[in-house]
Amino acid sequence: MRFLFSLPLLALSLLFCGLNVSGSPTLEGDVARRSPAFNPLTNAQRLARGLPPNPPVRRTGAVLKPSPSPVPGSKYYATIEARTDDGKTVAKLGQVDKGIYRFLAKGQSPAKVSFSLPTSNSGSNLRLTDVNTNVPEFPIIGLVVGDGNTDQNIRHGSSNYLQFVGIKTGTSPNSTPQFIPNSYSDFTKKPQVAESDVWSIDLKTLTLTPQWINTDGSKPDVHILIANGNFFVTGDVQEWTKKNGSGTSVKLVLVWA
Repeated sequence: MRFLFSLPLLALSLLFCGLNVSGSPTLEGDVARRSPAFNPLTNAQRLARGLPPNPPVRRTGAVLKPSPSPVPGSKYYATIEARTDDGKTVAKLGQVDKGIYRFLAKGQSPAKVSFSLPTSNSGSNLRLTDVNTNVPEFPIIGLVVGDGNTDQNIRHGSSNYLQFVGIKTGTSPNSTPQFIPNSYSDFTKKPQVAESDVWSIDLKTLTLTPQWINTDGSKPDVHILIANGNFFVTGDVQEWTKKNGSGTSVKLVLVWA
């Protein structure tokens, strides 16, 4: 009888030993196996306890396009947006119309520029090539002197301005204005000076800035305005506004394409 009575006790003891051989259950042991979805520890807490980090969680939904890792000499592709100081997008660079780059219109493909950087995060005197251009004979995006300007320069105290055009062969970095084949002169049949390698890019802020070189080699301050579906670059916003009416000051921002 004593032997029969001890059998239940022995079975109960073995049961408890099986459940807790090394103390209380861990998340990697019984509880984790019985409830895989239950995992209250952060990765930091798990590492502090000598446990491996949580497995990655696959999430569904929109897939964000990653920014390219900056590598010197690599070629990049992007579209161009005009944004106000508060970050609002008010225009996108579209296609050439009557010789000039204008706002992106409904049903159009945006200008898509390619460029290379000499350093990993920034560069100046760069050339932008529009791989989406609707005037393939003028693939380089540059600046042309505006109609009605008093000379080929922009500066403080002057209403002179520049516009974005397609250029055929381009100018060297830091060149002064040159009579080179461009989409505006081709459309108007009037030769006009232009410059091509005028762009500065900062990949940290994704900003794109043109720098015109005046006939004396000086580098004036530049301000970008939009008005009536057009982009303008001037050296004096107030003087430009007096002559041409109101415009919106913007900065150009790259969007990876």
